[in-house]
Amino acid sequence: MNGVEIANILDIRNVLENGHLLADGFESVEFEEVPAKKRSDQEEIEEFKTNHLALHTNDFNGKIMAYASFEVINKKLKLYFHKSDFMTFLFDRNKRKSMMIPKSFDPKYCMALSMGAVTITSDGYLIFGWRKNTAIEKDKIMLVAGGYFNYEVDCFISDKGVVYSDIVCLLKEMWEEINIRTFKSIRYFGLIYGEESMQPMIGMEVHISYTSEEMKKIVADNDELKNICFVRDDIYEVAEFLKGKDIAVHDAWKLLLYYMDKHVAETP
Repeated sequence: MNGVEIANILDIRNVLENGHLLADGFESVEFEEVPAKKRSDQEEIEEFKTNHLALHTNDFNGKIMAYASFEVINKKLKLYFHKSDFMTFLFDRNKRKSMMIPKSFDPKYCMALSMGAVTITSDGYLIFGWRKNTAIEKDKIMLVAGGYFNYEVDCFISDKGVVYSDIVCLLKEMWEEINIRTFKSIRYFGLIYGEESMQPMIGMEVHISYTSEEMKKIVADNDELKNICFVRDDIYEVAEFLKGKDIAVHDAWKLLLYYMDKHVAETP
């Protein structure tokens, strides 16, 4: 079963057209900070932040890791980033949409790095939920868990200094979305860019030790997700579940890459 066949079964080909696979074939991730470039429109950005936060009192200007560049060396994805904030990312996104600037991958704009998982329970169920209270792709269905990298939170201190970590980010998002802070295994399947959200995402497959019935007793609707549900890890059952639903671009790509890799692994 190839990628086109998988996309047809899941009926996600139209959604996939709004995203790109930037890199795959890596087994680990490393981050390195680079200086942010000075912007000529900084005053305009500051004005946007003030006005937006005054009008949207529930929003907050969280810290983000903004994409600069990447390379894959010896099966390691190295992501270069500079420190920024969510309002700068939102400013650039809104500006590009209002001016009809092409949404293709362009590092000169602030693009928030994120991670997104396909989480599988020990009895073989995928975990879905609907996005809630989000600035981007609100009410679309997604695979748990996922979120932005925060350079103040998604890190730890080692003898070499501050280490930025996708695993720390994953555990943070799992706790926020499904109330657990543990997993059995993780595997990367790509760096994905979504044109609607205008952000690069590290896609990963995550296995947990809980069954679907155990998770149903643990999870609950929260500030980020609603209607969390469990679907058996079978491409045809997932396709039936997705009928009539609006799936986020990154999550369509995550499903495609997950089932492509799964098919290869199961082929004799």
